[in-house]
Amino acid sequence: MKFNKKYIIAKLKPALIDNGFTLFQDSYWSGLFIIKKRNGLFLCLGLTISRYFDYAYTGDFYLSSHTIIGATWDDIPDESYERLGFLLTNEERKKYRNNLNIENIKDIWWDGSKEDSYKDFIDVILKCEKRLLNNKILLDKIHSSREIKLISEKANKIIELVNTIQQEDKEYQFIPKKETDGITLNWFKAAEKILSENNEILNKKTVEMYAKDAFRQNQLD
Repeated sequence: MKFNKKYIIAKLKPALIDNGFTLFQDSYWSGLFIIKKRNGLFLCLGLTISRYFDYAYTGDFYLSSHTIIGATWDDIPDESYERLGFLLTNEERKKYRNNLNIENIKDIWWDGSKEDSYKDFIDVILKCEKRLLNNKILLDKIHSSREIKLISEKANKIIELVNTIQQEDKEYQFIPKKETDGITLNWFKAAEKILSENNEILNKKTVEMYAKDAFRQNQLD
């Protein structure tokens, strides 16, 4: 049987949606699922499908008050971003050895050719979600981070601007040529304008990063 991104996401999506996650298009991740929690934080799940084995998949968690999964620069805590297997204990990892788990290796990959791997994967997500959200030290670091506050402020400004940006007659240098990952050009225009006004690093990567974050936050509000 031929496995691919579409097949694996189709197997995981119903349970993730039932548990409150929303699926977003994303050029980097094989699948990007995000949920906004009651404390205002976003829990992002980045799904990765192996380049070498089309049936092998795993996931990374990222917890913060924004959705730029993987952002750990400045005073953003490294602990916000973790591969699922690293959030399990040694005893818990042994339970999933019938997938692609090698003894004493924390980085677990799940075997999509086995039907029970999808249930196991969801079980680990729910277990690790609780573990992250109950990590008071991590939560304190997130809430006290200066850089996270600045990212959130940029997102709010982009969201406020996006509905009026189309009325402006301005030449943009760093926006894509067309809609990207289901996100219209107005979001990228608003991101470029806000970054320019704040004298921040301005290039295609930063414009895309902040535009996508603002779009996702707005969709989840």
